[in-house]
Amino acid sequence: MPKAVRLVRALTVERHETWLEDHRYLNMDLQKEHKKEALRRAA
Repeated sequence: MPKAVRLVRALTVERHETWLEDHRYLNMDLQKEHKKEALRRAA
């Protein structure tokens, strides 16, 4: 694999991890809502 492709992949992964960390609480809130909705449908 060419060096440039490896660099782009590494930067993409790093950027994605940074985004996830920045939006961790938002993701947790969405997960909670999803679980609540699933429980409502199951009841």
